[in-house]
Amino acid sequence: MSNQKTKLRLHTFLRTLTPLHISSGQTGTFDVTNNRVYMGERIISEGSATTCALVQTIAYLAPGEESGVANVPVIMANNIMGRLRRHAAALVLGIVQSKGQTISPGTYSALACGASSGNPDSSVPTFDQLRTSMAHPYLGLFGGGPKLMRRYARMLNNPVPYTSVTAQSFKGIEHPNFDPLIHAVPISTEKFLTRGVLRNRMDDLTSLSDIALASATITDFENAIRERASAIAGNKAAKAETGTSERQTTRSFTALQYVIPNVIFPLSWSLEVTPAQLGLFLLALDSFAADEELGGQGRNGFGRFNLFDMVLTDNTNQPIASSLLLDNKLNRDLPEVAQAIAAWEEAALDITGNSLNDLFANEVIDKSAGKGKRAAKEAA
Repeated sequence: MSNQKTKLRLHTFLRTLTPLHISSGQTGTFDVTNNRVYMGERIISEGSATTCALVQTIAYLAPGEESGVANVPVIMANNIMGRLRRHAAALVLGIVQSKGQTISPGTYSALACGASSGNPDSSVPTFDQLRTSMAHPYLGLFGGGPKLMRRYARMLNNPVPYTSVTAQSFKGIEHPNFDPLIHAVPISTEKFLTRGVLRNRMDDLTSLSDIALASATITDFENAIRERASAIAGNKAAKAETGTSERQTTRSFTALQYVIPNVIFPLSWSLEVTPAQLGLFLLALDSFAADEELGGQGRNGFGRFNLFDMVLTDNTNQPIASSLLLDNKLNRDLPEVAQAIAAWEEAALDITGNSLNDLFANEVIDKSAGKGKRAAKEAA
């Protein structure tokens, strides 16, 4: 099995199939009269606006905009890479499990999220450690571990739709099959990639939507309902007076911003990998495409997507293989894919629980010797 690393690029397109809500943690204002979402708080006529959870965006300089800036929906690179790391870790852990072996909690954490603690090993890696980590099918791909080894798979950008504002950011990393008529957002649509939607959470006890069932199953039904109604009225009065209160009802109106379905995000990776590492990365992508939902509100059908038109190129963006994905699944009949998977399967034979524990071991550095020398020097 060859441990020779090759510099490659991998390109694909991600299309949203359902609304996408990756929360920014910021709150905006949703105007129900015109279905518009505004960043921050806005004073709008009473009853026509509500708070709105905003999606992640990235700001681009846009001289044509009134503010000089355009906020474009984004799927942050670390979001995708973190998910791919976990899918790759699951494949590695599947090998360990199939051999009836186990690993330490620290090793599990290092595999799943790249670190076993918040205190990295500060010792300088030896040449042998660097060589071993670079050649390892997992660590040489995603990096991390106690010594924070270098990652050799990285995204070339934070994925955003291709618009007139973002076009420059794709220079030099464009998908070989990019066609502006197919993959770019029409200029007339650029400002409408996100929408807002109201969410009305009901309170079945307040509305008594099924009074027969409620009265038959709630203890002391009539008194319980009266007490609850009184508590809700008291909360409203308290909120009007102080601005805060304990909520006794589940009834609420909130709004959510989302990226509309059918928006295309071009994705590109830079890879410096062995054949086995390429195989593991492709299998992680296959699992990612099959199992993931991006962002929140998955219970409401949000976050579904597919990947299409995946192309492998050399480091100068010259195509090596195309159609690596068919119907959102890895095309295992493609020679380049089959060879990479075979290399991964061969490398996986050497993966054991103990070897992973050794690979991700955090060296214990005895600092007392240094302190003793310093104390002796100060005493002299």
